[in-house]
Amino acid sequence: MKSWHRIASHSLLLFLMIFAALSFSAQGGLWINKISETSICAEGEAVNYNISYGYDGIRSANNVLIEDILPNVDLISASPAPSSQSGNILQWNIGELKSGEGEPIQVSVRVRHVRNITFDESSSVSGDGFVNVRKSLSASGYEGPVLVNTAIIYENNRPVSSSTCTIAIQGELGTDLKSAEHGSGSYSEEEISNLNTTADTIILAKDISATYKPTTFHLPENRTVSFSSTWSDLTSIKNPHTGDSFAENYQYMDDLKKSGGYNNHSQDLYSSQSNFSGGIASIGYVKQEPHTPGTKTTRLEISETYHGDFQTEQSLNAGSYSKYAKGTGFASSDANMGCDLRSSEHGSGSYESELQLSSNTILKSSNMVYQHNDQSVGGLNISYNNKWSEFSYVRNPSQSSEILQRISSADYIQQETLVGPSFLGTTGRFNGTEYFRGKFNGIDKAEVERMLIGNYNLDTTFAMSNVAKYLYPHLNLTKMVVANDGNYITYLINITNDGNEILSPVQVVDVLPEGTSFYSSSMQPVVQGRVVSWSFLALTIGDIQSIELIVKLDYEGADMLNRVQAVAQYGNRTILTEASSSPVVDAIPQYNTTTISDTGAWRPPSCFDLGLNLSECDGAIQRYYSGRDDNTGGCCPKITNVLW
Repeated sequence: MKSWHRIASHSLLLFLMIFAALSFSAQGGLWINKISETSICAEGEAVNYNISYGYDGIRSANNVLIEDILPNVDLISASPAPSSQSGNILQWNIGELKSGEGEPIQVSVRVRHVRNITFDESSSVSGDGFVNVRKSLSASGYEGPVLVNTAIIYENNRPVSSSTCTIAIQGELGTDLKSAEHGSGSYSEEEISNLNTTADTIILAKDISATYKPTTFHLPENRTVSFSSTWSDLTSIKNPHTGDSFAENYQYMDDLKKSGGYNNHSQDLYSSQSNFSGGIASIGYVKQEPHTPGTKTTRLEISETYHGDFQTEQSLNAGSYSKYAKGTGFASSDANMGCDLRSSEHGSGSYESELQLSSNTILKSSNMVYQHNDQSVGGLNISYNNKWSEFSYVRNPSQSSEILQRISSADYIQQETLVGPSFLGTTGRFNGTEYFRGKFNGIDKAEVERMLIGNYNLDTTFAMSNVAKYLYPHLNLTKMVVANDGNYITYLINITNDGNEILSPVQVVDVLPEGTSFYSSSMQPVVQGRVVSWSFLALTIGDIQSIELIVKLDYEGADMLNRVQAVAQYGNRTILTEASSSPVVDAIPQYNTTTISDTGAWRPPSCFDLGLNLSECDGAIQRYYSGRDDNTGGCCPKITNVLW
């Protein structure tokens, strides 16, 4: 009986709730609906909401009020403007609302950054014993909290209907840094690390010195614990914004001294100096196209391995990579820029190598002598019996050219090599096997191929280019505006070696006009305020480098002329060229003026007129060497057996 009464009571309560709900809906006839233009957004991103509402009843609704309760966002705009705002609550006084839909409301907001973690560490540790340290700094993305936005419609201060809109926050991908070290023996380290998730900044600076030896510690109750671990220091960094991925691993070290650091917001991205013995060092760097996860578009890839006793230096900065390594053991180094440029060497014995890579150009110096080498790693003995090999390769798809040099099975290699687009120059000597090939598959075809086996001295230059425009060293520089939308100006800078000498190095410096600031560049520059510069290891004959520069127009200054200079060297002489461009979109590039300054003993006579356009200089040269000058009445005497 009690059970029947309980069921009847519940049924009556449910009936009353349904009746109340129906009465509430029928009484008002007001409705409201709020939607967003997206269901997921990132921190700092703008989101647009649309609020629609109306009345479906027969009579008019009176004292209608709409209230919008914003979540953790910043209001950008609202149309129409709200009647009142208190904190994150917006209200519109509609008043009387007749049957039909009311005027729609648009609200734009910006999602606030919810990642606001700042971490700073500064430590100094030294002592003897066992060390095990792990560190992980991450500004990576995550599925953040959801934004819940509710809009309510009132009649006579009584809520009638509501609508809720939910948006998920997707954290942006950020930089990840992981570091680990362990070993037993003598240990000393100083370290500074910083993480700022809002600015996506990660900084690591470390100076470590460690020497391996077994250690034993006495515990209570006559217990002891022993450690016998060689030293390891591991660092890995990934930055999806720039496409950088870096790993530096030192393992099984008897002695390790290393200093260096990483800063993802610095022009000098990474640097490291090390001196180690008895272990393996592996250094790798990959530069991919940013914001293309899952793709295989690689712009730069570095891989180095050393096993034995070595000292190394690596530096990675804006658009260039350099390394120096010297020691005894096994060494392997591979550097490539996509499929068009590559340099590598590997072998065992005595090794010394210096490499600079910048802007499709490689300059390297190698001194390697083979000897059998025995090493150990983690108690495992490894016998290296690899004679030295060295490889250089470049291709230029625009000219259909390809150049390759490979030295293999060498007892020794002493060589200096410059590799650039359609150019390879090398000098040195080796004892082994060399294979060389140069091909040009344009309309006119050319091919050179050779093989040398034995002991040889080399002095080889192979280049494929257009015929030099000038019969003397010359650098052509042009600059023009290709787009200007009032907010951003896009410049195109072209640097061409149209003379008859290889220019090395070449520095391009652009001074932005007042009222503008650097935004982006097709080649990574060094930026110091309004001064933007790029460096090239070399420009071979006929080589052309193009730079797209985008600057932000903050305001129009008094002088909006954008000036650029290029300085190049060959031998003991220097070429300086200048160009400029106004912010107006140019139909043709503005031409430059070029001068040559000489740091040697030779001085050009005044009739060369090098202060003016050098395109006129070839005629002055001919008049000079023929002993006549029509403009100065023969100021240049006839000279024979002149060494130019």
